Amino acid sequence: MLSDAAKLYFDEFQDKIAVIKDAMDKKELRKAKDLLNILQNKTVEALAFIPAYDHRQYTLQLKTLSESLEKSTVSKPKILFNRGNVKKERPAETCNKSERSDVLPLNSLKQVNLHDKRDETIVISNQTGKDYTIQNLSSCKVYLNSSLSALRIINVKDCKIYTGPISGSAFVEKCYNSELNIASHQIRIHDTHLTNFFVHTMSDIIIEDCKDLGFGKYIYEYPNIEEDYKISNFAKERNCWNRIQDFNWLHQSPSPNWNLLQ
Repeated sequence: MLSDAAKLYFDEFQDKIAVIKDAMDKKELRKAKDLLNILQNKTVEALAFIPAYDHRQYTLQLKTLSESLEKSTVSKPKILFNRGNVKKERPAETCNKSERSDVLPLNSLKQVNLHDKRDETIVISNQTGKDYTIQNLSSCKVYLNSSLSALRIINVKDCKIYTGPISGSAFVEKCYNSELNIASHQIRIHDTHLTNFFVHTMSDIIIEDCKDLGFGKYIYEYPNIEEDYKISNFAKERNCWNRIQDFNWLHQSPSPNWNLLQ
């Protein structure tokens, strides 16, 4: 039987979905995207009191709506990257529940694609609020020295990737033998192996179909990172770097697919 909180959220969710669809029908795509992002974040937090099955149905509805919104955006994405000297990394110092989500809403008007690169060092600075997709990289170093809106990392091997604070979500898939330094409100990892994550996150980390992952605290710094924390609405005192949910391990004993780095 649903709790009172779950029943109230069901009504709120349906009302918000109707408002988003109405904005899309009126071609108010920016408004629709902003409302969708807010509803996605609230749905992640609602896992604390909503049954897992119902929560997954909400997630599927959000996924379908996100795909429809992306198709409505016809502008071509920008491809921007700069190269330069790298900055050495230095150590730095209640969590939201998370739920599986395979699609992150990316705004093509502010999207940056880094793809099909090998043995390169890429440094990008002062590009606040961009959505980044990093795909098909091998033996590369990537430094994103600014506040990001969203991040996808897909199919990278033998790479080191460092990001500034992300105001939305980070989605990682098919990474192998790499090191990822990510500060994001939500982090989801699929089909990734032999990879270490140094993270600052506001929610439990979701992993699925992964093995040999290591997790430690976010250790990256660059000029103006404190300002980027504020832009991304991060509470620095709150870090769920050691709270991992393995969707392939439902036992009470610890999952063998990940460990904490000292």
